[in-house]
Amino acid sequence: MPLEQDQQPKLKLFGSAGSPAAYAIRDFLHRSDVPFEWVEIHSNEQARQIGVERARDPRLPVCVFPDGTRLEHPTVRQIVEKLGWFRTPSCTQYDLAIYGAGYLVTGPDLHFEGKSSNGGWPLDRSPYYLETNVPRLFAAGDVRHGSVKRCASAVGEGAMVVTFAHRYLSNG
Repeated sequence: MPLEQDQQPKLKLFGSAGSPAAYAIRDFLHRSDVPFEWVEIHSNEQARQIGVERARDPRLPVCVFPDGTRLEHPTVRQIVEKLGWFRTPSCTQYDLAIYGAGYLVTGPDLHFEGKSSNGGWPLDRSPYYLETNVPRLFAAGDVRHGSVKRCASAVGEGAMVVTFAHRYLSNG
C-alpha cells in the first residue's frame, strides 16, 4: 500500500518474492486498509540485517510492529491479535468474530490453539463447518474467512449451508 510522505507505517513486512505466506499477509493488510511497508529481501545480507540467516529462510515473512514487536512467519490471525482487533464480545446476539477486512470466521477457524476466538463457544457441540460464532448463523462465499473466492465454490458452500441448517433444525 503506498504511504503518504508524512505517514508512518503501522508495521513493516519483510519477505521474499513469490512467498505465498507473504502474499497472504500483504493481501490481508491491503484489504484491511492497514498502512504497511513491504520490504522485499533479495540477498542473504539483507536477510541477516533483519535477523534471519538467508533470503529464503523459513522464518520469513517477518512482521515488525511500531513498538518493536517482531513476528516470524506469522499467520493472519496472529497479526490480527497483535493489532488488537479481537475483543471479547459484549452480546452474542449480534457480535460476530470477524477479521479486520470484514471476513466472517466460521467452523473450525473459530478455535485457535484450543481457544474460541469470541471468548467461548456457547454450545456443547463444535460449530458446523460454515457456522459463525453465533449458533444458527451460517456464512458462505466471499464473506467467509478462508474462502476460495470463486463463484462455483460459493455456490457449493451455499448448498452446504442448506445441509447444515437442516441438520441444525433436526438435532439442535
